[in-house]
Amino acid sequence: MRSTAILPMPSDLELQEMTERVLLDFNGAVQMADFGSFYSKISVPWQKQTSAEELQASFQGFIDKKINISPISSWSAVFTPKPNIRVDTGYNTLILMGYYETSPYRTKFRLHFIPDENQWRLSRIEVDTTPD
Repeated sequence: MRSTAILPMPSDLELQEMTERVLLDFNGAVQMADFGSFYSKISVPWQKQTSAEELQASFQGFIDKKINISPISSWSAVFTPKPNIRVDTGYNTLILMGYYETSPYRTKFRLHFIPDENQWRLSRIEVDTTPD
């Protein structure tokens, strides 16, 4: 059953905190080559579609290349376009896209969150550390 729950748009500070927390949790999974803890934090609907092993397999390139995005903690996320909530695959979805001005390349991200257990929980993640 899809959720049509409506949660308010988080404040700018909350958006920054959500983005950093998710990306640093993701980074921890990459550094440990273990997505078990990260998987436990994603939305229940996404958990029903995948496993921790499948998530790890989809990001194996990050593990193999030893990509570490922890420097994002020194920066604020730049959201572009402005964060918004829209219906996506039947869910009210908070979409956060943007980047961190890390060096030598920006850390770009696209994060989707859906209402789950009365909070915004991750339902999709894309991270890109390649040159523009």
